[in-house]
Amino acid sequence: LVLARLRVEGVKPSPPAAKETLIRRVSLDLTGLPPTVSEVQAFVADARSDAYERLVDRLLASPRFGERWAWDWLDAARYADTNGYQGDPERTMWPWRDWVVRALNDNMPYDQFTIWQLAGDLLPQATTEQKLATGFNRNHMINGEGGRIAEETRVENVMDRVETTSTVWLGLTMGCSKCHDHKFDPLTMRDYYALYDYFNQTSEDGKGRTGQAAPAMDLSTADDAERVRKATIRVNAVAREVVAFELKKFPRPVGKPLTESAAADLPGNLPAYIAKTEPAKRGVDPLLEAVSYFKDHDAAYAKLLEKLLVAVRERVAATNNVTKVMVMDTLPTPRDTFMLVKGAYDNATTTKVSAGVPASLPPLPAGAEATRLGLANWLVRRENPLTARVTVNRFWQGLWGR
Repeated sequence: LVLARLRVEGVKPSPPAAKETLIRRVSLDLTGLPPTVSEVQAFVADARSDAYERLVDRLLASPRFGERWAWDWLDAARYADTNGYQGDPERTMWPWRDWVVRALNDNMPYDQFTIWQLAGDLLPQATTEQKLATGFNRNHMINGEGGRIAEETRVENVMDRVETTSTVWLGLTMGCSKCHDHKFDPLTMRDYYALYDYFNQTSEDGKGRTGQAAPAMDLSTADDAERVRKATIRVNAVAREVVAFELKKFPRPVGKPLTESAAADLPGNLPAYIAKTEPAKRGVDPLLEAVSYFKDHDAAYAKLLEKLLVAVRERVAATNNVTKVMVMDTLPTPRDTFMLVKGAYDNATTTKVSAGVPASLPPLPAGAEATRLGLANWLVRRENPLTARVTVNRFWQGLWGR
């Protein structure tokens, strides 16, 4: 096919590359690493007619293949090891990244690769691996700023899923259509919010501040869980000592909370830290402030609070060692989806929209579920003209640069 077109254009094909050049090119393309000197020498000396095919098979069998080709997918999936705002704290999405590497090295069929990432949790008797794969749609940034509005964050994350999914599998710039019908492509606002409805049914509430915001899957080991259990027991034991001490230090009527004692008159933030928070739930920073203050006002109390601080720090360290990965789930009761004026979370229209695909593309098959699983199956149907073309173009770009 290529040669026929070259003849029509009067263009001669480039000469074959030297074997030293060829092994370098294909090694970098498939593993991201240059060949060793001995590998080059062995390939140059290999006179068999299928020497190149054998070389490619060896590189495809290397674990480096999955690591190299995961790069491009992680870029498309907006993968990051941090949350993306303010102090940019770390998140634990690396188990999902490692799943991508394994899937590529195992030569997982692309339709399965797609379905697991978009809707693995909705498959019958979903496995841990299938649920983990759905971390794809939790790679969005997380805004942990104290003054943010949770619902605004949640809506932004849903939009992120719509636009990432449509870009990665369909090569469509859906983002324009969240505010108005597309100026150039046959995509409408209704099309946008119909896709939005698929991703609007997860329990994420926008309140999470860490890279383990619910819904999240616990991948910790038995040892991790045991460390948390023991640390929690220590915190609770010291907290009981603190409760007993505070009953005497801050007298109040039987059964009444600390807020009805002299603790409510402490300076600065201390009333909130002491009077309004039970000892077992006090955090590291509040305890640091309390210890600092009471060192000059009640040394015995300060010493006890410092003991609680040590126990709380141990619990924090144990908890932080637990691996929780953000994944997708589905609400038991569907959430209504309305078109939004200019995409603003707080300016909904009265136009209610149900899950669906862009009207300009082949329709969903009869009886398709109005879920992410139905959408994923539609994406990989042979009748869909875009998914295969977009995917092959991505591979082509990875190998040839365009």
